[in-house]
Amino acid sequence: MKQKLSRQSENISLVAVIVVLFIIFTILQPNMMTLFNIKNILVQVSLTAIAAAGMTFAYTAGVFDMSVGSILALISVVVAKVATTAGVVPAIGAAFLIAVVVGILNGLIVTKLGIQAFAATLVTMILIRGIAVLMADGADVPLYSVNAIKFISSGTILGIPFPIILTVLVYAASYFLYYKTEFGMKIRSVGSNGDASRISGIRTDRMITAAFVLTAVTAVFSSLIKTAQVMFGKATIGEDFALDVMTTVILGGTVITGGKGNLTGTLIASVLIAVIKNGLNINNNAGSTHIESLQKFVVEKGLDVGFAYDGDADRCLCVDEKGNVITGDHILYIYGCYMKERGKLLNNTVVTTVMSNFGLYKAFGEQGIGYAKTAVGDKYVYEYMAKNGCRIGGEQSGHIIFSKYATTGDGILTS
Repeated sequence: MKQKLSRQSENISLVAVIVVLFIIFTILQPNMMTLFNIKNILVQVSLTAIAAAGMTFAYTAGVFDMSVGSILALISVVVAKVATTAGVVPAIGAAFLIAVVVGILNGLIVTKLGIQAFAATLVTMILIRGIAVLMADGADVPLYSVNAIKFISSGTILGIPFPIILTVLVYAASYFLYYKTEFGMKIRSVGSNGDASRISGIRTDRMITAAFVLTAVTAVFSSLIKTAQVMFGKATIGEDFALDVMTTVILGGTVITGGKGNLTGTLIASVLIAVIKNGLNINNNAGSTHIESLQKFVVEKGLDVGFAYDGDADRCLCVDEKGNVITGDHILYIYGCYMKERGKLLNNTVVTTVMSNFGLYKAFGEQGIGYAKTAVGDKYVYEYMAKNGCRIGGEQSGHIIFSKYATTGDGILTS
């Protein structure tokens, strides 16, 4: 009873914070209160909240999963690959099968090899991300030929966005499993006292493995929503996803040492984080840091090119007619060749940073173009340019400097 009252108190506190923040953000940005934006916030919530439901089971069992973001990426690529050849249903089936296998693998490493969850899932995080990149062949896998998958992210039932409905269903099932079944009781027991649970006959290794499987399976739902939003299989998504999910679970009141979880708190914490992000981020899902929407728009409309800038437009990234991202390295190569052909590439040198891709230097060499490397930052690039009389330089991130016209990156000038 005392634990229940404590959970309720934590939940009420989180709700109060949400209300206060929503009022403040609404005063600062009136659009915050629109029905469209509220729906947008709740759809954003679904991405983290669903995976966080599974992670709540893991934390309760006394473990956690660092590989959940890489699972998100692998599932995204697999779904795109399979859906374009065999259809949506087989793709979803393959996604859940892979998730179960990954969950079992994580569980066996922790329980049978005795490796700590942090170290074990950190290794599988790297391994799974590498597999995703190899499967995608280093590029995004387009999904525009598979219209049916769009329903997962943008479909509605009785006017309610499907991701919201999916979140409600996942939490209803999770709540029943966690609080109303023997399985949930055993998970809590294992997290509270593993040795005592083992003595009492509970197969603690199976419970921990099951918690990892649940975490991986719920990550599939999140990946399906994200993949359907961008209509690409992307091996690069979810790089910070594990941190977001774990933060959500802890903020929701689940004890990191195990034994006590708070699914309701996890859901409320997901809403809180989404409200904060929505209220503070004027470039939410837009601009050069969220180029997926531009990729989708360019391909759907049959355009030749699209440009994306950051908040102050000092950098520029592009998207070609196939939805491929043109990075700052590509832009430096294009302008370097263009200027060399017209005799305007002073000192025959393009200034780059240490973050530029080796392939750029190889391409410059094939064109007889020299290059220089500096530390990362407009400041260092321009210092070298001014000192050595170079006309063009920049970073892979899209900060491109034309020294004849500007001393810093200029996205509008670049485009």
